[in-house]
Amino acid sequence: MDDIANHRALIFVSKTGSYSVAAERLGISKVMISRAIKTLETDLGFRLLDRTTKGSKLTPKGKAYVDFCEPTIRNIEESVQALVGYKRDFKQKGSNPAIRLKLSSPNTFGSIVISQVISDFHQAYPNILVELITDDAFKDIFEHQLDIAIRAHLTSESILENTISRKLIKLPFTFCCTPDYLTHHGQPESIEALFVKHAFVAWTYLNQQESVTINHADNLAFIPKKIAFISNNSLACLNSILTSHGIGFLPYHVIRDSLKRGELVALFCEQTCFEADIRVTYLNSQGPQSVTAMFVDYLISSPWFTELKNEIVAFNQKQAPILHRL
Repeated sequence: MDDIANHRALIFVSKTGSYSVAAERLGISKVMISRAIKTLETDLGFRLLDRTTKGSKLTPKGKAYVDFCEPTIRNIEESVQALVGYKRDFKQKGSNPAIRLKLSSPNTFGSIVISQVISDFHQAYPNILVELITDDAFKDIFEHQLDIAIRAHLTSESILENTISRKLIKLPFTFCCTPDYLTHHGQPESIEALFVKHAFVAWTYLNQQESVTINHADNLAFIPKKIAFISNNSLACLNSILTSHGIGFLPYHVIRDSLKRGELVALFCEQTCFEADIRVTYLNSQGPQSVTAMFVDYLISSPWFTELKNEIVAFNQKQAPILHRL
């Protein structure tokens, strides 16, 4: 982290009284916050913060220093944001070639949801071209020269240095099958019976062919005994379920339209407590007013995500599950 970023970390900790809260608001890890404070304390030669069980509080010298430097840091940030804004406006209004962003996303999520947002974004900002790369395999943002990466399973402690990670959406998983399947094979008596007596459609992205976790908090998982179809593609699994090959356990965004049309029914929702926490990660060095940050802001506030989040809330309330993070 550079000197300005170190000072921003100090100011956020002084305002919130918490390393964790400051890390969440800045979109960086708690370790990076701690490192920034230690660097400043070493440079200055005195302690800036006292940490107690109740939080972090500025020392007298620390308070005097924050009061002195905060206006300067604020002015620097405003100047940098203005400069980046001028550059962005010039590029958008000029005749330069399109600005290009590279975004990586899981296959189905990118195809169903992210592609819609990118289309709307391009209508609003025709000079910015977003290249969507769909791949369920993890792609390192530095190694593959990505501007933005969208993935599940990312926690604050796994955020790479010089990157920002922001929450995007939480996607619940649901057992589902066709009404026709239930007509011919009957309603499973229990989840245990489902995995022993019924055909299962396995999505290999989560290794469902080996074990299916339905409650991550309790580490509750089952081994499917009768696999009818297996694929690394969730849409292929959906198609198999729609042809009544078996019962699947898929994320809501994959099955939402089929549920609405009555082609699928949800099973055992009150007993499943499993969701994927989807986050968007991008490079920190580009600044809050960069084209990348502008796209991420647009992505998070997009009507597509607002609608999907509202649907999930309604679905959760209807099924009344207690969800836990993947």
